[in-house]
Amino acid sequence: MDKIQFDALLKEIKVGLEAKKAEMQDVLIKERSKGISTKTDKILDVITDFEFQRDFTPQKESIAVCYLGNPEVTLTYILDSLARDNKITLCANEGKAVNEILINIVLAGMRKLKMKNQWINYNPNHNEIYLRDNEKYFSKIVYIGDFFEFDRFKSFFKKKPVEYNNYGHIKLYIDKFKYADEFKKITQFTYTENISLEVFTDLDDFIYESKKEDYAVLYIDDVKMLNRVQQELKSGEVIMNDFPFDTYKFKISK
Repeated sequence: MDKIQFDALLKEIKVGLEAKKAEMQDVLIKERSKGISTKTDKILDVITDFEFQRDFTPQKESIAVCYLGNPEVTLTYILDSLARDNKITLCANEGKAVNEILINIVLAGMRKLKMKNQWINYNPNHNEIYLRDNEKYFSKIVYIGDFFEFDRFKSFFKKKPVEYNNYGHIKLYIDKFKYADEFKKITQFTYTENISLEVFTDLDDFIYESKKEDYAVLYIDDVKMLNRVQQELKSGEVIMNDFPFDTYKFKISK
């Protein structure tokens, strides 16, 4: 798909999202109890980000992603696949109703622009067994979610390694009493956004567990301990003594 087609489709998706806004909001409220927490504005933010897409070099890969079902993740993978001419297989464990609305909006936009869908493979019945049985057809398999669930998930696959991304999961090291205000703000934020928060008070445990992740936050004022964290947590993203509530966005691996 070239940039002209891509930009035209983005406009159609925006129109479709506006037309279905009330319906999507109702579905998102119902699905919040299942761990899906987003707003239609977040979905629109994904489109805004892709309006600056410049790379349309074809990759011709077949990517499978297993995730909770966050619609912003769904749209990110779809749009990235369209821009790079990859086939995307979506395995959403929850959020099936909102994803059906979202994907139908994308497909309706394609039909209006007379594009034949050759990129999106979505079925609400797709699950881990489906991915395992079709493993040989995928160039890459990605799991987004909790690390311990990822550890179980990757054991399903024998021929292909599974990439991990902890979108929506934070590991936090903090003294709850010394940093009481910060702890309150983070817990309120994660509750509101329905983000999984794992709190550590032992630095050794935090470092050991965070080595497996790509996102961690810590509050610490001991210079020696801080240097140790910097030396041992070299991969991924570690935010120290701060959390940008208003501007931070989780990175979605593609």
